[in-house]
Amino acid sequence: MKKIIKIVLSSISVILVALTLILIIANVSAMRKEKPVSVFGYSFSYVPTESMKPVINPNDVVIFKKCQYNNLDVGDIIVYRSKTGNTAGIYIIHRIKEITNEGFVMLGDNNNGAVDPELVTKDMLVGKFVKVFNAFNIGKIASNKNVIFFILVIIVMVIIVMEILNIYTTFQKDKIKAVEEKRKQELLDEIRQELLEEIKNEKEKAKD
Repeated sequence: MKKIIKIVLSSISVILVALTLILIIANVSAMRKEKPVSVFGYSFSYVPTESMKPVINPNDVVIFKKCQYNNLDVGDIIVYRSKTGNTAGIYIIHRIKEITNEGFVMLGDNNNGAVDPELVTKDMLVGKFVKVFNAFNIGKIASNKNVIFFILVIIVMVIIVMEILNIYTTFQKDKIKAVEEKRKQELLDEIRQELLEEIKNEKEKAKD
């Protein structure tokens, strides 16, 4: 049973390491293409502007997820990729002000009522805002793509080192346990042999 548990735990650890490596490769690819880093349908990115204050402040990290275009409503905050003007190719996070047949009319909470110059269509939608996450001042970290890559690599290395240490520790424990079991068996055999010798001697004495 213990061996099965160890095999299962080792397999899970290997899967986690492999998954982390895959995520790193995917995220590095995303960063090179200037796309948001994505994990299981959720993405995160830092916001450099004040257009969504006070809900989202500059250097806040926002978490958003993939969603269906038709499931969005007025008031939802979404991330979309601009296609025209000076913002072409840039990811923008604003609130849906109005829904039209041609697309969403977007507005930044801090833009004094000035709506975005373009309508957001289905092909521009990236995801729906979930929450702001700024633990450990991660906003400043997220603004540096090289630092993100470095952190991801460190995480994988830590996991690998921990797994190696765990396997080594388990191996050493099993080895020590095997030696102790062998020694215990040898002692039992010695005691048994001594008892048999004593019984034999007692029988011989009784015959005399």
